[in-house]
Amino acid sequence: MPKDAGVRLRQSKWNFIKGYVMMRVEGRSPERLLNCMLQAGMRVWSVRRIAQNAITAEIRAGDFARLCVLARDIRCSAHIVERRGMPFLLCRLRTRKTLALCLGLGFLLVLLAQTRVWAIDIKGLYIIPQSVIEDVLERQGIYIGMPRGAVVPLRLGNEIRAHDERIAWAGAHLDGVALSIRVVEAKVIPARPDKSKPADVAAQKDGIIARVTALSGKAAVEEGDAVRSGDTLIRGDITREGAQKRVLVHACGEVMARVYYTAEKTLPATRAAMGRSGSFSEYHALYIAGRPILLHQAPYDAYEIVPDRQTAMKGLVLPVRVVRGSCYELVLRQTPMAREELLAEALFLAELEALWMVEKDARILDKQTQTRQNGDGSVTATVTVCALEEIGVSRVIAGELAPAGQTPGEIQNEIQNE
Repeated sequence: MPKDAGVRLRQSKWNFIKGYVMMRVEGRSPERLLNCMLQAGMRVWSVRRIAQNAITAEIRAGDFARLCVLARDIRCSAHIVERRGMPFLLCRLRTRKTLALCLGLGFLLVLLAQTRVWAIDIKGLYIIPQSVIEDVLERQGIYIGMPRGAVVPLRLGNEIRAHDERIAWAGAHLDGVALSIRVVEAKVIPARPDKSKPADVAAQKDGIIARVTALSGKAAVEEGDAVRSGDTLIRGDITREGAQKRVLVHACGEVMARVYYTAEKTLPATRAAMGRSGSFSEYHALYIAGRPILLHQAPYDAYEIVPDRQTAMKGLVLPVRVVRGSCYELVLRQTPMAREELLAEALFLAELEALWMVEKDARILDKQTQTRQNGDGSVTATVTVCALEEIGVSRVIAGELAPAGQTPGEIQNEIQNE
């Protein structure tokens, strides 16, 4: 806010508290009277000329008596048009005791309401249910209508954070009569795989191997191999042929494969749609102020209304509109569809279904589409999507794990030494 605007706002509030009047000055030279008032130290504002020899202005109530003395010397007349401000408002309320009492009670209620909490706003919850925070508030004695002074925001935030390990941070803030609570949920850290048991890396879906990186264990497939769901990709059994001691490790690594997803969609040559049967009747309706007052009851279960003309009656208190037209019966019938339209829709639905099956973190490499028209007039669209994704999953095997701290290379050397 500009500095002069703030000064004017403070002055207007002070004038309302002390009281001011709106006056009308008439005479040969009202401007001269205004100059004399300013020289005498009186404040004048909202000056407006309403006639050639008449103006209106606002001055403080206490300066009006001094103004009358100056007006007689300059041969101008001044009289009060309206009294404004708190003193005059209180004078009017003096004779209306009931209204004054109600205003006083209302003012006291507003003051009392400002000392209470009337709203609790909780934000930042996505996984944690809101009932968890409500339980903490109930345990801490926080409720709507409680005194604001009984709320300690810092302690409340600490209690909320300590209540649930899924909460990373929590803070409370009093904003007037509202208690605002902000919560930051902790990120869920995925559990580390249990490497205390021997395991293979197996395929969780069919695909063609694109890359194999064995960090522990021995790769069982190569690039270009086709695998089925359940096939072993990286073996955890690294026992040397002819060795007396079986050596098992927890195999791990990355196996990227090209996975193909195929979706097929068939659409019939005709489609059920509502169409006109040929029967129709007259239709008329009356609207007053945009609301229907009289509507024609259609003799059909399903129908379509086509207005032919509308008549608006003007000059009335409320706008009146009369609508006339035709009401056509609609029946369900099989409508033939264009071949191009069917193919486009079938391709769209098949591609949507195929993409829905692709994993979220997979990378799409290729897409192939095929369409054909069947003997009954229907069309079939087939969409095949090729995606590059990780297909390895850990699978526990029976046996004893190799001693802790030994790498696969150290185990191989131990076997050779035997």
